[in-house]
Amino acid sequence: MEELWTDGSYAAEEVLEPSASHLEKCDADFVQTTRVVAKQLVARGDFKKAEAMLRTSMEAQERVYGREDANFMRAMYELSFVLTNTDRHEEARVLLQDLVASRSKVLGQNHPHTLNAIGALADTWRVLGPVDEAERFFEKTLTHFDEECGPDDYRTLIMRNNLALLLDSDGRCKQAETIFQRCISGLEAQCHPHDKNLLVIKSNFGKNQDSLEHQDVAERMWRECLDGMTVIYGTSHPITMDVMAHLATLYENDERFDEALPILQQLRDLHSDMDGEMDKATLRAQLDLAQVYCYLEDPRATEEAETVVAAWINLLDRNVSNASSALKNVPDSERDAMMIDMLSAKKLLGRCYHFDGLYDEGAQIYLEILAPLADLKLNGHKVPQRLLPDTLRCLGELRSEQKMYTDAEWYLREAIRVNENEQPKFYEYAVMICKVSLGEVLADVGKSAESDLVLHDVVQSLGEEQNNIPRLQISDIAVKLGLYYEGADVWGNAYKMMEKALAIREGKLGDGHRSTLVPLQGLALSAEMLGEYEEALSWYEEAIVGMEKVYGFHFRDLHSVVSRWTGVCYRLGKEHLIPPRLEVYREHDEHFKLVGSDEEEEGKRSDSSEDTVDETSQRDDLASRRGRTGMADRYPIRSKHLRSKL
Repeated sequence: MEELWTDGSYAAEEVLEPSASHLEKCDADFVQTTRVVAKQLVARGDFKKAEAMLRTSMEAQERVYGREDANFMRAMYELSFVLTNTDRHEEARVLLQDLVASRSKVLGQNHPHTLNAIGALADTWRVLGPVDEAERFFEKTLTHFDEECGPDDYRTLIMRNNLALLLDSDGRCKQAETIFQRCISGLEAQCHPHDKNLLVIKSNFGKNQDSLEHQDVAERMWRECLDGMTVIYGTSHPITMDVMAHLATLYENDERFDEALPILQQLRDLHSDMDGEMDKATLRAQLDLAQVYCYLEDPRATEEAETVVAAWINLLDRNVSNASSALKNVPDSERDAMMIDMLSAKKLLGRCYHFDGLYDEGAQIYLEILAPLADLKLNGHKVPQRLLPDTLRCLGELRSEQKMYTDAEWYLREAIRVNENEQPKFYEYAVMICKVSLGEVLADVGKSAESDLVLHDVVQSLGEEQNNIPRLQISDIAVKLGLYYEGADVWGNAYKMMEKALAIREGKLGDGHRSTLVPLQGLALSAEMLGEYEEALSWYEEAIVGMEKVYGFHFRDLHSVVSRWTGVCYRLGKEHLIPPRLEVYREHDEHFKLVGSDEEEEGKRSDSSEDTVDETSQRDDLASRRGRTGMADRYPIRSKHLRSKL
């Protein structure tokens, strides 16, 4: 770091490692340089060094000048910012209460610096609660700001933003939306577009709009914030990285994985460069990346997940002698959070093994998650809402594929029970997904009446417009139901479910998105089985074009779909369509062959018996598509990113 001052002022290195004489003298140059260096450390996101710098300076200033000195009080304010950005809100509240008292005595209650301290104190109430007391504190403080500064003053608008954050976190998103909009329009009228507080409020508004499912507005806010924060702080600052993480999550939830992937790769690299080792932040970023690889059916998913799980275990082992003893001895909050992160990584690894057909390995991973989760809950530790029921569901679905139906039924019923009892915010979607899987198991063991009852309940709920389930999640349930009906040869119902899923996915994601391919194949197959061959031909052709674009010409399922398309061509007397397409494929893959038989034999068989279905090919195709319904845990495993603070 270069020297910040000339004419006898202190170099930054001297301030970072002040001598006894520096602290004893504590002159104006030393105090000012300390503040500047601390501010630069905060701008870099190095809160640990900034805190040490401020505390050292404050100790010297208090001894030389006293606690009511203006510079000492300014250092208190800056230290409170560091504390809140490292989630030490109780310490910040105590510090700010002292600061408000000191500034009120020295400067008066209506002085701008006193009002700033009051605003920061009010924000600690927002985080620590209780909510009703925090809201009363905000309203009282805002009345004071309105009277002293005016309703559109810069400081008043920032205080109003903090009230909006409180309302938003309390679920009153529409009220918060109005306040955020007022703050942004007020600040845009008086600030530079890259004013850091304006950008942070835009980020907060993005979270609000994401909650309200206004993803287009959320994306625009986060993009504007990211552009500005990159200019102010650079890409490696925690606030910039926080916004990047929000954008990546939005793209994941909207299944825009190609846009999420480069952001997550950049986040992982940034964390690695900052920390130089596999620390917690790096592992969380790498886990997010593995999640997207899993969505994209990228073979790197399993390797990334294995790396993350092994690294978490090593990280835990550096804190305790072994991970299991940490649970038995009731881990402190830090080890508790690390353990939960490790279990979340294991769940993704289990899912990867499951998708790879490694059922025994996947089941073992899921079972390794359940026991520690039970211990954590018994010891009163906060566990992510979806981790336990999702693990139970995944294990139930895996056991079903292993034909261990008794175990599968028990795990799925337990997942439903946990969701209904503990997940009120998400339970509609989660319960419906579990019920479809349970219905499949019940049908497989001959409990047809019970299966019909369970699935009828899901179909009825799916048609209720008043349910609170996001549209893409409704499409997931519809696809899962459609695949069930395909397996049960109820083709009319299968067609209806796939049609519903396709309409939602094309409406949300656009034509040709990878998530439209499964319902397209389902519509084609259902139309074929219903004897609607012209329609089936059209659906197959649309699916084929999409698969070529997304997966390329070497994708096994493309061969299967082209085989069925070929059969429909023969049924319709359109054999002339077949050679040109096969010629294109063989230009890319000289070994290209239709699944199940030679092309000519496939066509002859399809043409000679309109009611005969290649059951092996159909069953393999169904099992393959079940792996791509969008059910690779739609709620991504999010890391605990640093909250943006004003």
